[in-house]
Amino acid sequence: DPVGIMQKLALPLLVVLILAYLVFYIPDFEIGTASALTVTALLAAIAFQWTLNDALPKVSYLTLVDRIFYMVYIYIFYAMFQTVITYNMNQVAEKLMSTNETKALKLQKLSDAIEWHSRYLFPLSFFAIVYYMIH
Repeated sequence: DPVGIMQKLALPLLVVLILAYLVFYIPDFEIGTASALTVTALLAAIAFQWTLNDALPKVSYLTLVDRIFYMVYIYIFYAMFQTVITYNMNQVAEKLMSTNETKALKLQKLSDAIEWHSRYLFPLSFFAIVYYMIH
């Protein structure tokens, strides 16, 4: 039953994605907390896919479920990547603050903009792509 499988898939993957999404609300200097969230989300998604694959028929082609899982992996990776990039940008900005305050402020502003835009683009683009894949 495809609808039943999608229902079993939706809630756990949504919880995993929310874990990854929370990094956009964690301050940049909390890199340990943010990376722990994304690694936990990635491991949970992998474990969930293995568990679900045991219940699904074996096929040699990519199914919709496979594509959704791969997309979840990409979004978790994006959350990880964005966290590391904005953390490094802020670290560089702090070092530049004493020598080139204007450049440091621009770098911090860019980091904040990336963070702010990711808060909205992450869920909106994910659900738009899933909607497109299903329909």
